Amino acid sequence: MTKVLSVLSIVLGAVGAGVAITYGYILGVVADRPESDGAFQGVELETLTLTAILGVLAGVALMVIGLVSLLIVRNKRPS
Repeated sequence: MTKVLSVLSIVLGAVGAGVAITYGYILGVVADRPESDGAFQGVELETLTLTAILGVLAGVALMVIGLVSLLIVRNKRPS
């Protein structure tokens, strides 16, 4: 069961990091368009960018936790 949870953690972390990267990219593209009339400026843009960065870090943390859990399970196997 621990192996399944570890793999699930890695998958969820990868999906979460991917979503945050995509969100940050789309946010950057929308903010740079001239027709956006400055839809995201000042504090709003900084807050949304910080949210995207934290999302990527959370996804990477989940992947690391899952990988470490898999390594622990693998090393505990009887030889």
